Amino acid sequence: MSLFTHSYDFTKLKTIVYPRLSLIFILFMLSSCDKFEGDQTIPSYIAIDSLGFDAADDIQGSSNQKIIDAWIYVDDNIIGGFELPARVPVLVNGIHKLEVRGGIMLNGIPETRAPNPCWKPMIINAYNFTPDSISRFYNVTTYYENCSFVWMEDFEDASLAIKGSNNSDSGIVRTYPAGAPEALIEDFSQYSGISYLDADHPDLQLVSVSGSDEGYVFDRGDFIFLELNYKNTIPVVVGLYITLTDNTVEERSFLIISPSDEWNKIYVNFTPIVNETTDARDYTVYLEASLPDGTEDAVIVLDNIKLVTRPNL
Repeated sequence: MSLFTHSYDFTKLKTIVYPRLSLIFILFMLSSCDKFEGDQTIPSYIAIDSLGFDAADDIQGSSNQKIIDAWIYVDDNIIGGFELPARVPVLVNGIHKLEVRGGIMLNGIPETRAPNPCWKPMIINAYNFTPDSISRFYNVTTYYENCSFVWMEDFEDASLAIKGSNNSDSGIVRTYPAGAPEALIEDFSQYSGISYLDADHPDLQLVSVSGSDEGYVFDRGDFIFLELNYKNTIPVVVGLYITLTDNTVEERSFLIISPSDEWNKIYVNFTPIVNETTDARDYTVYLEASLPDGTEDAVIVLDNIKLVTRPNL
């Protein structure tokens, strides 16, 4: 079990320190005694091996997610964030409200973790806590109803919503045939997007296609997350082209996705960039990579791209 600080802010990156487990547990016990049940010293335990996810309908795309933490609240008081699988000690007895939120790495950084603000909490209003016993918890979360999916690409359709930019000498195509070994294969997914770089095509820049000549419009203050499954042999830069109200375009690189031999998933938190840009008209997402010196070729495979927004109510 790994417990980490429960202070988080989606609008900025925060480094989370992992103290020694024994010290964490002692501090937890001392603080929780005062917080919940007075002199109670024997905790109830919640065992959580994993948390599920279900994309509710066709417009929300794949249910593929990477839920690595459980954020626990009892009677609306935060207990903390726990790396899964976890056995969580809670100093309460009897019937209480239990709330569990699925947690992610923000921007792929292990030290920067938070509950995903686009996912519903899993709430049991009458959860029975029994001291010195372990109860197992499993539940399934989904997106909030007020989430908007402003850009999605799962590569199942031959018409793609992502393309090579004018700055690119390579592009992206669907894997072929259906079920190709390079693809991320799921129940309803047989294709992924793949880009090849070599000495004759060393530079790749992919941009989101909005269906119009303009980018996407975001409201400042909203949560804005890019979800992306990836497998890549070279680093990939993720950023935004920001069209300002004076029609100038600002290129803002945001983070670098490290190479991964296996399929991985990242949650890119664009919320800070949008909040600090007061004169933006619209935004275009880009991903770019260049063939490193001494490397003959490279492959980048993408899937389940989602640009998700939700009002910060």
